[in-house]
Amino acid sequence: MRSVLIFLLIFLNTVSCKSTENTCEVKSCLNGWQVIEYPNGDQYEGHFYNDLKEGIGIYRYANGDRYEGFYRNDLRHGEGIYFYQNGDRFEGKYQNGKRNGSGKYTFSDGSFFVGDWKDNQFSGYTRLLNPKQSLVLEGYWSGSQFQKEQSIFRSDQLQTKEKVSE
Repeated sequence: MRSVLIFLLIFLNTVSCKSTENTCEVKSCLNGWQVIEYPNGDQYEGHFYNDLKEGIGIYRYANGDRYEGFYRNDLRHGEGIYFYQNGDRFEGKYQNGKRNGSGKYTFSDGSFFVGDWKDNQFSGYTRLLNPKQSLVLEGYWSGSQFQKEQSIFRSDQLQTKEKVSE
């Protein structure tokens, strides 16, 4: 049942994402599922509509990074996961190619930020948790600058704090 729901969500999102802003004037437009290798070594596997990435796809960068998620008008848009070659990862919402909305940035050591993003920067309420999910820092951010502390704990206090759910 769950796999049927996931398929329906992917199908409906792909159908509803069709853009009428860009039209292809030639018959050689990329449409439907394609695998494209770019001259710089990047590769995209996913849906195209009128030569633009549209719907679900996987973009593999030559440097080892990878993005799996949704596109609209050739930009990351909707839910997606960006895997960095160093082991870090971002899971969350994108709008017009940038992190916007709720998301979780996990560092390779297992610690993570969870909170809100605006134009690729922390914005609003955000928490930093260590690999054991103990709260390290909690507060408000604007333009990736920490504005107001909600809570902060010394490292010797972390073991006594309860786990914080995501």
